[in-house]
Amino acid sequence: MENHVNMVALLHMIAGAFGLVLGIFILAGALGASLLIGLNATSDEALIAVPVITVIGLLLSGLTMICPLLGILTGIGLLRRAPWSRVLCIVVSILYIPVYVPFGALLGIYSLWVMVSNETSVLFQNPPA
Repeated sequence: MENHVNMVALLHMIAGAFGLVLGIFILAGALGASLLIGLNATSDEALIAVPVITVIGLLLSGLTMICPLLGILTGIGLLRRAPWSRVLCIVVSILYIPVYVPFGALLGIYSLWVMVSNETSVLFQNPPA
């Protein structure tokens, strides 16, 4: 089961990196749209549209990056066999299932299968020094 835990850690870190890149693209798209609207619209239209699009872009990119950041933190903790990382992995895996369909759902189900196993709980009761 130790190999499965290492694989889950690696997959969470890879998924987290992809999620961060996605969040950066969302932020860049929203800021680019705000810039284009600000340059091409009349001042009255831009006065309303630019702040709204910027705030929505910041919120979407921030929400998009929360789960991947937790996934990266989970992966690091799992590799170090930190006891808290098992619980965090279960929470993040449950969040991945409905949010990141289909690959996040597969990762979430696989991670849950590994983390709720009795053999895995033994690994985290006696973490390496």
